[in-house]
Amino acid sequence: MKAGAEMTTGRGRQQGFGRRIADYRNSAPRLVKVIGIGAAAQALAEDIAAGARGSVVLGRHEGADAPLDAPVAGVVPGAVVVVMTQSSIPQALGHRIERTAATLSVVMLDSAEGAVAPEVAGLRQRLRGVADMFAATSDPEFVQELVANLAS
Repeated sequence: MKAGAEMTTGRGRQQGFGRRIADYRNSAPRLVKVIGIGAAAQALAEDIAAGARGSVVLGRHEGADAPLDAPVAGVVPGAVVVVMTQSSIPQALGHRIERTAATLSVVMLDSAEGAVAPEVAGLRQRLRGVADMFAATSDPEFVQELVANLAS
């Protein structure tokens, strides 16, 4: 269907694509917290947050005991996107890796070339176990689109 097309829901109400669905929890606008672990990932997270329209905040992980979805300025995020590179693995290993109440997406931003070190493979496995979405990509635009989709 084309954007703006109408459809009938099971309740007989008309809904248009690109609009919010009334009374549906996952259709509510959400605050997205973006955390960059490592210099390159932090720079990307800062760029994304700077270009966002208030629904995206830059998160800085507060240490090993703080949950990834800890409030920012008193507001609990509805989604968390963690961006890291293989070179930031030593930093990431010091963070608490557990399921969050918010939707958790983890993006490993690296080139697909080269062998994966055992500690990287181990961390990837742990992250896949707790994340709602895990992706490995070399495309920073993927992260920007992911955050935009979560925030819309």
